Amino acid sequence: MSQFLIHDNPEINDSVTLSSEEAHHLRDVFRMREGDEVRLFNGSGTGYKGRIEILDRNCVSVKILEKWNCIPDAVCVDAAVALLPRDAMLETVQRVTEFGIRKLIPLKTDRSIVKKDPNYDQWKKTALAACKQSGQLSMPEFDTPTSLKELVQGFKAYNLVLFAHQDGEWIRNILESESVQNPENVLIIIGPEGGFNDSEIQQIEKAGACKTALGRYIFRSEVAAAFLSSVLSYRFGAINENRL
Repeated sequence: MSQFLIHDNPEINDSVTLSSEEAHHLRDVFRMREGDEVRLFNGSGTGYKGRIEILDRNCVSVKILEKWNCIPDAVCVDAAVALLPRDAMLETVQRVTEFGIRKLIPLKTDRSIVKKDPNYDQWKKTALAACKQSGQLSMPEFDTPTSLKELVQGFKAYNLVLFAHQDGEWIRNILESESVQNPENVLIIIGPEGGFNDSEIQQIEKAGACKTALGRYIFRSEVAAAFLSSVLSYRFGAINENRL
């Protein structure tokens, strides 16, 4: 079942009015009717089940029947991803949203093809669509473009920093080691299509990141971001839990 975004935090028996865009999708795309039950979410970890009370060309109103909060992940994961071309970046936004990444940090690197600031409106629309399709209750936070120097200065906020690189330690070995059994905050770093240059690699490693191989093959940046996000979701329980 798809879900629809609301911007309030209603309680059970409250009524909420959908935005015009969400009302259009409910009424004209999904062809729902008065009396139908529908799932809602607020983008901040709360989900709802409601019943459509009013449905016409001017208004869609839903009465809240149930409310639940997403079980917080045992591990919070942020992703720093080098700025990529539009389609690759939007695919990255979609996948990291589906896997519950807390924050996406666009990273400025020497070999980044894209130099201009991200189109955050497109990112938000893509993340919203990913939440609606996947049932994810939380939208990721989108940071401003960050230099590598700024990023490494923030490593102290994380218990584990994983830097995707084909010459690193296999991800399986890293996650099975005793030193990373219960990290609370994890940062993953994904480079640009041409990879990080030698100076950037040294800077990341010197700051304490684990050089991490994702397997025997080299993935595109957007695939590497999705792969590493999914591995962490599996390893730390998000895929195996009933999170609702």
